[in-house]
Amino acid sequence: MSTEFASAGLTAGQLNAIVKKLGGHEAALNFLRGVFPDLNLDWPQTYALLGLTTEYQEFLLTNPDALVPKPNHWVVPVIKGLTGQKLVAGYNQAQIGFWSWQNDLDASVPTNERHPDNGSYVISFLKTMEADPDLANKSADDLAGIPQITLIERLLLGLAHFLTTGHHLDQDNVTLCAGSRYSGGGVPDVSWGRASRLVCVSWQDPGGCHGHLRSRKAV
Repeated sequence: MSTEFASAGLTAGQLNAIVKKLGGHEAALNFLRGVFPDLNLDWPQTYALLGLTTEYQEFLLTNPDALVPKPNHWVVPVIKGLTGQKLVAGYNQAQIGFWSWQNDLDASVPTNERHPDNGSYVISFLKTMEADPDLANKSADDLAGIPQITLIERLLLGLAHFLTTGHHLDQDNVTLCAGSRYSGGGVPDVSWGRASRLVCVSWQDPGGCHGHLRSRKAV
């Protein structure tokens, strides 16, 4: 039985009964995640896909309380060795369609509020499928001085969310990655294209804003 369901208080017998009643493992998982919205994202699976299992496990050994749940927030471990290009490869390996305005995300996005090159860390974001609604109509310039999500963090969160739930983030809106900058000063953004069926990485002007463009505050 998955450790996340054990932590929610479910026994193996209870889980098997739900699986049988709902007609399959995937249906049961989706049902349980609706009943227990605070279940953790599947970080072991995510980091296995990214080829960083050892680094992830070593980080948890030295930081055993790193993933303590935080109410209404996703707790995101960002492990040293993670790069934008590793995330692109992870999306491809998971057979998730991916498109980016720039071919090399690491070279083209050199400025970040936080980066795993400087060491592993944990960051949290409001647990919402769409980016923070209270940050709509706020540009990156408007959010200066307030910790915001970086491009690597958004791609990592989106990959983990899809591997755990089978659903993409930002299906109706766009996450403005206000914690990062392209080399030319533009601000990366990430969304799921319903028509294209692609996770898309594009850009915005630092002063650009509209109702469907929203950052995610970092905690």
